[in-house]
Formats: sequence, C-alpha cells, structure tokens
Amino acid sequence: MRRARTAAVDHEGRVRPAGRLSRLAVAGATLVCGMGAWMAVPAGVSAGTTARSPRSGHAAYAGPADAGLEQSWTSGASAWAVVALGDLGRKLDTFWEIVVRPAGTPRWSVVTPPGVASNGGFSAAGTPGGSGGPGVVTAGFQPSQYLTYSPIASSNDGGKTWTAGTLASGLLPVADAVAAEPDGAVLALVRAKGGALLRSAGSLTAWKTLVSRRALDETRAGRACGVLALSAVVASGSSSPELGAACGVPGVVGLFHLSSSGWVATHVRVPAGARSTFTVLRLASGPVGTWALAEGRGPRSASLVALWRAGPAARWRASPQVRLHGSVLSTAALGGRSLLIATGSGFRTQDLLWTGGPGTHWRSLGPPPAGTQVVVPAPGLASLAPAGAAPAAGPGPLSALVVAGSEVTVWHRAPTGRWGPSAQRLHVPVEYGSST
Repeated sequence: MRRARTAAVDHEGRVRPAGRLSRLAVAGATLVCGMGAWMAVPAGVSAGTTARSPRSGHAAYAGPADAGLEQSWTSGASAWAVVALGDLGRKLDTFWEIVVRPAGTPRWSVVTPPGVASNGGFSAAGTPGGSGGPGVVTAGFQPSQYLTYSPIASSNDGGKTWTAGTLASGLLPVADAVAAEPDGAVLALVRAKGGALLRSAGSLTAWKTLVSRRALDETRAGRACGVLALSAVVASGSSSPELGAACGVPGVVGLFHLSSSGWVATHVRVPAGARSTFTVLRLASGPVGTWALAEGRGPRSASLVALWRAGPAARWRASPQVRLHGSVLSTAALGGRSLLIATGSGFRTQDLLWTGGPGTHWRSLGPPPAGTQVVVPAPGLASLAPAGAAPAAGPGPLSALVVAGSEVTVWHRAPTGRWGPSAQRLHVPVEYGSST
C-alpha cells in the first residue's frame, strides 16, 4: 500500500483483498513470544474516516491529506527510520521496514517486528530513554490486503526484541497514528467509530476509547474547527494527549489537548491563512517542546506551515507559509528547532524544504540523491532546542537513505551542499510473492 490515505479504504473502512499476504524474510530476526497471537486475532471490520461534512457549510472531506509513512526520528541516542523496499510499482512486492542506527555506530540494521505482512506500512514513534538508554519504540502495522486490523509492537532494547499486541480496528493511515506516554501507555488512532483515539489499558491487547472524531466535533473546541478527521496524536510530558485534526472551517488549525475539563483547542494564528482549510500532517514531541506540520489548502494552491511550542501552557509559534508542490513524503526534526521536509510524488523525493525555527523563512535545499526515502540528522541533532534559542543557521550534517530494490545505500551531505555515497550498503533479502 503506497501513499496510504483514507481514500484507499472503502466506505466501511475495509481494505479490499488484493492477493496473498506477503512478507519480508529478514535474516536473524528475533522471534517474540506471543507473536503468533497476532495471526489468531479475528480481523476487525470498522468504519473508516471518510465522512460527510459534520455540518453544513464545511467542505467535503475524503480523509487526511497525503502524509508519507516514510519517517525518521530518534529514540534515546539512536536514529530510526521507516523505509519502503522491493518493487515499489507493485503493492504486493513493496515491503516497509524499520531500520535503526544505534548510538555509537554508523551502521544501520533492519529490526522490523517479524511475523506480519508489512505491505501496508507502519505508523511508528519513539520516546527518549533515561541516561542515554535506547528509549521505547512503538510500531503499528497499517492494514493491507487481507489484514484488516492492526498488529502493534513495542521495543525497549533497540529493536532486538518486540512485545506484541493488537488493535481490533485498523490504524488510521497517517504517520503519527501511534504514540507512547511517559508511563508506558500507548495511544493509537484507529478507523473505528469514524476515527477514534484509544489508550492501552495495561497491555497492548486491552484498549479504552478516549474520544471519537464525532465526540470531539461536538465539543466547543471541535465546533470551532469542524473536525473532519483525526490526523495525528502525540503524548506530551504531562501525560496529556495532544491531537491533530483536519478542519472544515477555514483559517483554523486543528490542535487539541486533553485538560482536566475535557478537550480544549490550542489556538494558532497562521499568517495569510484565513481562506485555507488546514490538516495537521505531523505532531511530535521532544525533550522541551512539541512541533507540528500543517498543510493548508486554499482556492488555488496548497501550502505548509510549521508550528512549535515549549509546553502545554505556551502559545504555538508559526513559521511563514511555504507553497507545497506535490505531497509531503517524510519529515525530520533537527537541532535548534529546525525541521526538514521531503516533498515529491510517489516514492520520488523532488525537493527538501528546511526552516530554522519559529519566524524563519523556508529554504529549498534542492533535490536529494535519486531514490531517497528519508533524510536523517547527525546524532544529537534531533531534539528541540530550549525555548528562546536562536534559529539554526543551517540544517547541519545530514544523511539520506537511498533505496534501490532491496538495497539501501547511505549518502551524506557535505557542508557545501553536495551529496556523496558512503561505503555502507544494507542489503535486505526480499522474498517477492511470498506469503505468511
């Protein structure tokens, strides 16, 4: 399943069968106790996020805007990424994998949770580890072919072993559909009930609903937005979930957090955004703050705006808007509050957009090497700088993960802006046409 979007799901939220389940055979993969339970759980049939406008006057909406499932992030001092390999022109022969570069080593390795078809991609997120530890990474499988529910797994040892669980409903097809809270609970955005936020209740097999899209839209904050879809979730340091949404009311960016009195909006002022309707594509947190990326759709064009805030009580600070050509394929948070956005179409990254922080203009870094799936920062550059820090002067050292079939080559960007390949190549043995 390539550019995952709700439009690929039928009106009842089911993914139509498209052939045999496929999988990637990774040499040396660590089997996990209980992994077989994934395949024993009945496939849940749930409602998708496609919905009629919640009230008259709102634009019709078919689901979250394009948001690439290829991503990079850090957990502890390790760098992580989600990439797609195989024959990218064929859904059955496209395999999404999770790779990691542990702290202290330049080498990447494949650590995809075994036992489940990964043709639908992953929604994944990491949390920092104490005392430089690996942190916790949570990965949810997107439904594909016969798989209509979402297996989910977490690892606290850098992907060496995974604890398995299940969601009876499929995850929403967005990058930030899962998040981990500081106390170990997991948040998940699922397709049931027209889109709902769940929290794990003691394990990855027991879940409770925190809010549905319909319920959020009935709140005062939701009515001001006209909530058309839930599109991102993150856990802040206070264990209070934050939600991103697609809004039907022009000029409103759908950002909400759970307070003692219920769900409230966190107001954002976007310059020259009064005529655009906004969808939050990304929502992530660092040691001292949260950042978001929103896409605005106006009468004639699309644009992006980046947002930052230091804490739940702080106001969001916005970047200027930048015109969007194509779709957002992947994102990376760099040092000094700066963000890097890869844009293009399909699996082809055509441009890298960079902003140094609140109030700073976007800059094009030009196209990365052909075949680039994600761009990752150098170690130590992925956390948000303290509030009040000066905007970054440049993106700093960058690496690109370039995919050709079943091989990943690591390229590095020199201070001059030129890219060059390294000696590192990661070969992943793909079993085309295999089934589980």
